Formats: sequence, C-alpha cells, structure tokens
Amino acid sequence: MYKERRKTTKEENKWKTKSGITLIALIITIIVMLILVGVTVTVAINGGLFEKTKEGAKGTTIERVKEQITADIVTKIADKEGEKITKNDFKQIVEPKYGTIDGSGENLILKDKNYTVPLTEIWNDFDGLKINDHGYYENCIYGTEIYKKYRQYFTKEQQEELDQYLPDFETKIYYAYNGGIQGGVNNKEDIPDNKWYSSEESLQKIKTAYFAVFKGTEMYLYYVFDTETGKGAGYSNMINYKKDKIRKGVLYQEDRGYNWCSFFENEGKDFYFIMLGS
Repeated sequence: MYKERRKTTKEENKWKTKSGITLIALIITIIVMLILVGVTVTVAINGGLFEKTKEGAKGTTIERVKEQITADIVTKIADKEGEKITKNDFKQIVEPKYGTIDGSGENLILKDKNYTVPLTEIWNDFDGLKINDHGYYENCIYGTEIYKKYRQYFTKEQQEELDQYLPDFETKIYYAYNGGIQGGVNNKEDIPDNKWYSSEESLQKIKTAYFAVFKGTEMYLYYVFDTETGKGAGYSNMINYKKDKIRKGVLYQEDRGYNWCSFFENEGKDFYFIMLGS
C-alpha cells in the first residue's frame, strides 16, 4: 500500500510539473500574439493600409456605377436606333438615379457616397455639333466659359434647357456698343479703335456680361451680372438676324435704315456682335 501511494504521489507531481510548464507556455504564446497584433496594427496604420482599403472600396464603387451607366447609355442608343446620345440624354440617364451633375456641368456627384466622377471618365462620345453652311454653329452656346461660371444663378429649368446647347469645345463671345457710330457696321474694323469687349472685360466695365444661343438665324441672348451687392443671371432678348448673301460668317440686323453686322471667326467658334441702343 505504501508503494502504491508513493507511486501516486510521483505521478501527481509529474502532472503538476507538466501543467505548470503548459500554463507558462500558454502565457508566453498569448504575450507573443499580443506583440504581433500590436506590430501588425502599427504597420497597418503607418503604412496607410486602412486608407488604401478605403480608396480601393471607393474605386470599386465608382467602376461599378460607371458600368451601370454605360449599360443604360447603350440601351438609350438602341432606343435611338444607333444615334449618338446628346448631353441632355446623358443628364436624363444619370439624374437622379445615380446622383447629380455639379454646378460646372462637368462632374457627377454619386448619390449617397458623395464621390466626384468627371463626366469624361464615364462617356465622351456625344452627338457633336456641326458647323452650318454659313460658317457658324446652330443650337450652340457662344460664351461657354461665362455660362459655366454663372450657371448656378439660372433656374433649374433654365439650366436644363441651356445644357442642351453646351458644346464639348470652347466658344467665345465679343461685343461692341453702337453708341456714337454713324452709318451702321459692315466690317469689324468699323468699330472705333476696333474695340470689342470680351465677357471678362464687360464684367469689369459694366458688371454685366452676355452669352448667346443660336437657333437658325435667331439669337437668344442671356446676361449675367456680378456686383458688390450680388450676382445673378437671366434671359435678355431675341435678335432675328439675316444672313449676308455674299459673305460667309456674317449676319446682320437692320436699325434706322442701317445694317449692323455681326461676325464669326476662328472656324465659327468666336462670335462678334453689336449691342444696339447702347
């Protein structure tokens, strides 16, 4: 009996020793794991892993939306029997389903995510404008920069209307005032000192600038103003021109028995017109 008890005691001591070693190993393992976790987190933070993961998720979202919009555009083109979409078609496709187009008219702000995506990264094959046989563009805004800069001051309905006429190239507008000029204007050089004001110069001079939309020979004139007391924009009036039968790129209007000509230059992208009654 004594031998059996002695044997049991030895086995208990042996088990206690093994248990002690196992517990120490476990504690050491936990400590090592905590150290490794700390190192991993530090490396992740310092190495920008979280930011890269966030950017990766953003990129994935943007690419998915671009693919969805492209699919909708292809459907629209099929509905138009193969014709290219216009920028107004594009606007109707993306708003409000995917987001809103910003004030510049050049970026899509994705719904919910607030990500900014340039429109040119989504689609850039629109139904382009063509110059007419008289040397200018119809259904086109002349003075694109001034329109884009003050677009936000037009009503939503006006923005939707004008966006249809916004070309994918820059057009400029210059104007001269007929005050003090006798006998009308038949050539650009008839303006004293050949002084044609750009939109920027007009804003500095009279705090008002203009841009125009042509529909055939009808010119629809819009204004913007930028004063110390406020900014705004709106529709001004329509001028019904006549085409010069001899000179290409020249339109004119009649007033008090004289012709007041307006001119297109730079392959029809620059428009010079006379402000009557100024």
